Order: sequence, then structure tokens, then C-alpha cells
Amino acid sequence: GLVIVPTELLPDNGAKLEAIVLELAHRNELDPLFIDWLELANTFCNSLVDRIVPGRPEPATYQALTEQIGYDDALLTMAEAYRLWAIEVPPNSDVERVKEVLSFHQADENILIQSTIQPIRELKLRLLNGTHSLSCGLAFLGGFDTVSRALADDRMAAYLSGLMNGELIPGLSGTVDENAARLFANQVLDRFKNPFIEHPWLAISLQYSMKMQQRNVPLLVQCYQQFSRQNQDLVPRHFALGFAAYLLFMRATTRQNGVWYGERRGETYPINDPQAPYFADLWMRLSPEALTRTVLQNKTLWGQDLGQLPGFADAVAANLIQLLEKGALATLSAQLMEYESAAT
Repeated sequence: GLVIVPTELLPDNGAKLEAIVLELAHRNELDPLFIDWLELANTFCNSLVDRIVPGRPEPATYQALTEQIGYDDALLTMAEAYRLWAIEVPPNSDVERVKEVLSFHQADENILIQSTIQPIRELKLRLLNGTHSLSCGLAFLGGFDTVSRALADDRMAAYLSGLMNGELIPGLSGTVDENAARLFANQVLDRFKNPFIEHPWLAISLQYSMKMQQRNVPLLVQCYQQFSRQNQDLVPRHFALGFAAYLLFMRATTRQNGVWYGERRGETYPINDPQAPYFADLWMRLSPEALTRTVLQNKTLWGQDLGQLPGFADAVAANLIQLLEKGALATLSAQLMEYESAAT
């Protein structure tokens, strides 16, 4: 049999591929012996990759690299130096045999072949992808077009650090090792600060609502549970600010050729999210407080009523009003001063 490693960016991609292959074999009434071989002799591995790949360099960088290497490469792609490829060997399969077949792992210590990659998946999904989503609206509305430019600002760097270390990691308690989580969080901050990676916030905002639901909402609920056990203030403040900025980012002002556009400092930006019409309607007829509660209570969006989380709707609405009145950076500055004052 074969060792099969799909690379689609889907959870449990190996198990999904195996189910598809077996279903197609049965639908097409293939030989039972072949189906037995498919099921019993082959190993379908789940996998995930962790590397920020913005894609084609901007024109000036592309031209400089072309001159440096001495030829024109139409497929030239920008990627960060950090890389991780995690491959999960399914139960009842031999890890050592899989390593022997996938011998290329010996070429790079960042290719991990393990019996489970769930802790790695949680760290990447919550601390890298989730942090991207929660800070996206705030950073973009604050005037930063790329991740590295936002992280060059002390206020945004403090916000991301506080978000990960003060809220997301406590929310992960019990699912991943805390020391591993804090090490990963520090790596994430360093990766975000990389000045050579031009990662646009608008690219991160694609499918914004879906990303918030998948990456952040489960951790928000877990965060409340952990804070409750520790008798802490239940409302995760950085989370509430990030969610409020998401709501403001989704405020569409115009529509052209079927695409909704928001406005930042007199310039328009596309809202590439299937929920854009829903938010455009809400912004046209509801106050910030009513809009916040309506969105949080939408079980279709979140799979549950987030308005039931104690104090969260009030905190998000208050942040949204401040963002509207003062702007993103002034609101962030005021909050950071409030956090520092409370800590002392």
C-alpha cells in the first residue's frame, strides 16, 4: 500500500480524503478486493502546514530580486523563513513505517511525523490564525495595511501580546501545554514583525465572519470558562475590542458590481465576506448597541448565542461606540492605559 498525505488546508484532510476515495470506489462498484486493498493496505495521514506565504512580491521587490538572481522568474513567491509541516499517522498504523516511507522528513527537522498533531493544530489555529482574525479589523482601521507595519507600532504590538498571553492562552488551558503555548506566542509575534513579509490585512479579512466563527468563538467560550474558575473578571477585554473592530470593518457604505465596500479615512476597501449584505442591512437601521446584540445573538453565524456571555455584549458595544467616535488608535491607546492602570 501507499502512504498518502493530502495538503488541502482542511482539518482532518487525510480522513476526509480516505472517505471520499472509498465512497467513489463503492459508487463505481469497483472490485471488492481492490476496495479491501484501499481500506486495509493504505495509510491516509492528516497534515497541516504553518508558513506565512503572501505570494508574489510587490513590483519593486520583484524587480530587485530579478536583478539579483539574473533572470525573470514568473513564479517567484515570497515566504517567511519559518516553516512547519506536521503529518499525523492514524491509529493502528506504524509511525516508524510511515517515517521510513516519507524519508524526505530527514531533510528538514521542521517536518514532524507524529501519532497526533492536535496540539500543533490548536496552537496554530488559535494563536496564529485566531490572532490574525481578532486584530485584523483594529489594525486595518488604524491605518496599517500590512501585519509587519502594524507590529512596528508599540500599541498594536502590546495589544497582540496582551491578547495572546492574557486571554487566548488561558482559554487554551487544559488542551495544550502552557509553556509550549507561550513559546509559540513569542514566535508568532516575531514572525508578525518580519519587515520582509508584506502580508496585507485585507487578504486576512477574506471570509472574515467564517474565520471569526471557526478560529475565535470556541476559544471565547473557553476563555469565559477559565476566567470563571479562576474568579477573574469574566470579560476578555482585548477580545471584546477585536470583535468590535470586526463589526466596524463590516460596515459597508457603498456597493459596486455586486461587491460591498467599507470606508477608511475617505478611501474605500472591499468587504469580501458572504455576510456583507447582512451587515450592510444592520448598519443602515440599527444603533451600535442594537447591532452588537443582534449580531452576538445570531446562532446561524456563531452556532450559539454569544449574547449570553456575561458582560460581553456591553463591552463590545462600548468599544464599538468609542471606535466610531475616537478612531481605532485612540481607542486602543485609551484601553492600554486602562489596562496598565488596573495592573498597578
